[in-house]
Amino acid sequence: MIERANGSAGAISVTVTSTGGSATAGQDYTALATTINFADGDSAPKPVSLAINNDTSDEPTKTVVLTLSNPTAEQL
Repeated sequence: MIERANGSAGAISVTVTSTGGSATAGQDYTALATTINFADGDSAPKPVSLAINNDTSDEPTKTVVLTLSNPTAEQL
C-alpha cells in the first residue's frame, strides 16, 4: 500500500517501479512500473500489486525492491 502523508490538499502522484533485489524480473516476478495518483482531498491508501511467478525450483527466499520516484504535486 502507498499512503499519503501530511494531509490531503492538492493532487499528487508518484511512480512505483521494481528496481532490484535478489529476484529476477521476468523469471521470478513480472516487472512493475506504474503511477499512483491521489486526487485533491484523497487520503485513502492505494494498493500496489506485484505478480509473482510460481515455479517449482527449490530456491532460497528472494527479495524485490520497489522504488518511489518522480513525485508530482499540484501544491505542496
